[in-house]
Amino acid sequence: MMKEKQSRAKAVRSGDQEASRRGKRRTSGAKALEQSVVHSAAEAIVVVDLEGNIRLWNPCAERLFQRPARDVLGEKFIGLFPAEMHDRVQNCLDKAAAGQARENVELVYPASQARRVDLCLSSAPLEGFQEAGVVLLLRDWSRKRKEIERINEENLELSETLGQLGLAHAELQETKRELELLTIFDDLTKLYNRRYFFHRAKTEFARALRYQHPLGLLLLDFDRFKSVNDELGHPFGDAVLRQAGMLVLGTIRTVDIAARYGGEEFVILAPDTPMEGLKVLGERLRATFEEYTFVHEGQSRQVTMSAGGCAVPPYRFADLDEMLRRTDEMLYRAKETRNRVECEQG
Repeated sequence: MMKEKQSRAKAVRSGDQEASRRGKRRTSGAKALEQSVVHSAAEAIVVVDLEGNIRLWNPCAERLFQRPARDVLGEKFIGLFPAEMHDRVQNCLDKAAAGQARENVELVYPASQARRVDLCLSSAPLEGFQEAGVVLLLRDWSRKRKEIERINEENLELSETLGQLGLAHAELQETKRELELLTIFDDLTKLYNRRYFFHRAKTEFARALRYQHPLGLLLLDFDRFKSVNDELGHPFGDAVLRQAGMLVLGTIRTVDIAARYGGEEFVILAPDTPMEGLKVLGERLRATFEEYTFVHEGQSRQVTMSAGGCAVPPYRFADLDEMLRRTDEMLYRAKETRNRVECEQG
């Protein structure tokens, strides 16, 4: 019986010893695996204790910092960095030691006088190690930093280019506006040209018919203008036309449309103007020209004008051309006596 008990006890001890050996082998294997992973990692892994001393420094850290493990083990991790970065590094270590992981803390490591390394530091509290501490993972961000700077420079250049394009667009729009003005204005009198007048007049005539609004039309022509050119020369005649344009613009309303109709003839379209108002406008223009003295390079001359006008309602004109023909007949009648305004209601 005694021998049987001893045999069982021996078997138990043997089993315990085997289990212990297997546990040690597993632990040893796990540690070997951990060391293999740490040493073969493609990123720098550093372990520091709670005092900030370096306890582990893998091969990638050696390459990144260009310092072998034997030179840094036991040294302060914070001492690797310039003084102006100590607070940032220490804050990262303190928070990790307190159980707060930190990611993407940007640092600069002066590898040499001619080379600096931009680092991204992540930290976490150390677990399963012989003692409490912090594990640090460092990545070289130098290339990414340069890429970011390149992108920022390109964005800046793009912004400048867009700004220049915006300025160029504004200048183009201004040029376009100036060209449009050139295409709708008469260069000499600064009134609208004949083409633009017809464009606006057709629209106003159609609007007047559609909404039964009144519309007035005046044709102006200088009296004996040929004698002005013959006696004083064409430069003086041009001066008369130029100053006449100013007189017309100074007399009509802003809603009225005044244009050089051809030669020395002007035309005025007066929206929402019945016959009574058109006659008043015609007489005001006639009196303005009668009282005005045209002056150019020491020469002066008074030149009168005659005007013919038509107004609607009633709306018996079939179209704008018919209204213009009747207005021209009124002008012809006024020029028979000169310095006169003749109007007929359509």
